[in-house]
Amino acid sequence: PVIVLRNKTERPELITSGYGYLTGTDPQLILEAIPKHLKKGRLTPASIFGDGKASQKIEDILLNLA
Repeated sequence: PVIVLRNKTERPELITSGYGYLTGTDPQLILEAIPKHLKKGRLTPASIFGDGKASQKIEDILLNLA
């Protein structure tokens, strides 16, 4: 789990997936986030950013256009 100490993030998928918690710089919110994440325990590893095969998928689509 990641605690993001910013008010906004360009990686909202981290927050919506449950792997991250957006606290901003408010010390109280940061302190509240720590036990919240510790209660979750170990998370199952997952790739929230895709499967790493985007270029192959794009190539297949382009080749099928011809």
